[in-house]
Amino acid sequence: MLFQLHSTPVQIWAELGLVGILAVAVCLILLLGLFIRLHRCDSWRNNQGDRTMSYGIFSALLSYGVMAITDYQLDVLAIAGLLILMFATLSFIAQKHLRASSLPTGQLRLCFNTIVSIWLLAAVGWLFPVHAGWQNSSIGFLNMVNAYSHLAEGKSDVALKELDQFRQRLTTAHHLASWNPYYTHQLGWNLANVGLEFRQLANAEELKREGLQWLERSIELNPYYEFPYTNAGALLMQQGNFAQAIAYLERAIALAPQKRSLHFMLGLSLLYAQNNSIPNLLADPQSNPQRQRAIQAIARELINDPILITHSLWSGSPWRNLLANSILPQVAQIAQANPRPQLQRSLAVMRWWLDLPNSLTELQK
Repeated sequence: MLFQLHSTPVQIWAELGLVGILAVAVCLILLLGLFIRLHRCDSWRNNQGDRTMSYGIFSALLSYGVMAITDYQLDVLAIAGLLILMFATLSFIAQKHLRASSLPTGQLRLCFNTIVSIWLLAAVGWLFPVHAGWQNSSIGFLNMVNAYSHLAEGKSDVALKELDQFRQRLTTAHHLASWNPYYTHQLGWNLANVGLEFRQLANAEELKREGLQWLERSIELNPYYEFPYTNAGALLMQQGNFAQAIAYLERAIALAPQKRSLHFMLGLSLLYAQNNSIPNLLADPQSNPQRQRAIQAIARELINDPILITHSLWSGSPWRNLLANSILPQVAQIAQANPRPQLQRSLAVMRWWLDLPNSLTELQK
């Protein structure tokens, strides 16, 4: 998973499904059964050292279980290793004190131990590339920090070497854990961002193209994550490829309809797609479908993020006219269809900000 869910049961359910939840339930039942059987054992009750050790381990496990409800730490090697040591110690105490009849037979125990050993080896085999990927990416991000520092100082040659190290490290991490789109996200965003921020670089356009390719690879790995669609759309807008940007932004909106700036970027892309001259485009007839879609998108952005009304973009007369005569009426239509008090207040504030007729009276109401 890309993010920690801050709950061990939820994290296990999300990563391992029903099998993982059943394994945890079986483990808890076995621990409770062991706790009860030990208290029924005379030799354990008479052994102060083992009894103290058992109470300490059970108390620690109980404390960890309570904490695990709101956090996930099984990916921390020290914590996972300590839990294994606790379970091993309880197993030793159980073998020492409980009667042979209350423990599994030798053949059953051998079978169980074999299954657990195979499962642990498989887990280690799966975790190795995951942690190796994280190690490579951690070093790669240090290279990226150095690259930005050198670029700010004007040392382009040194910066490009650091950037190449970043690319190699993150690419290695991607190959080690090819199912994880995190590395392709980072490759795409960082390479394209360098190309956009430092246009003086000889390979700036190449970096942007490579960044777009990695973002497209992210979409192939996980078509249900909004991040690569948004960044691919923004990058294509910067390059003037508005028609393709529209497709990415519409998909991003379908996945995260409330995310800030998505509708605004879509509206701008729709306005620019047919004509790069915004004043001329704004003069197009009201019946222009592309223009109507743009107005609806920007109106939706104002509903999601009313502070957009203060953007300096609206200071220009063509944009201000578009806002006052087309976009705000669209917001009013949406507000009329969905008469929430908060939406009505936002509309009144936006009209007041533009100093429209009767706006102060509407705001006072």
